[in-house]
Amino acid sequence: MKKLQEAHVPYNTGWAGELKKGQVIRITATTTVDFVCMRLDNLKERFDQARFFALCAENQGFNVQAFTSYEDAMEWLITS
Repeated sequence: MKKLQEAHVPYNTGWAGELKKGQVIRITATTTVDFVCMRLDNLKERFDQARFFALCAENQGFNVQAFTSYEDAMEWLITS
């Protein structure tokens, strides 16, 4: 896999970038990170980890599955 960019993001700051279809992002850190992604042509369509975990917490006691792919997680969120 060809690395297109590498960025160091200092503590308590942020970074933004654009991914094209088929590109992959890998996030590494020495502390916790917040990750939010969205479609540029529809900002209401987004993945927000805080909302995702809140939704999982609301479903405690139910069969909440762990996802192995972003696509599976998004499909579950959209149809739930």
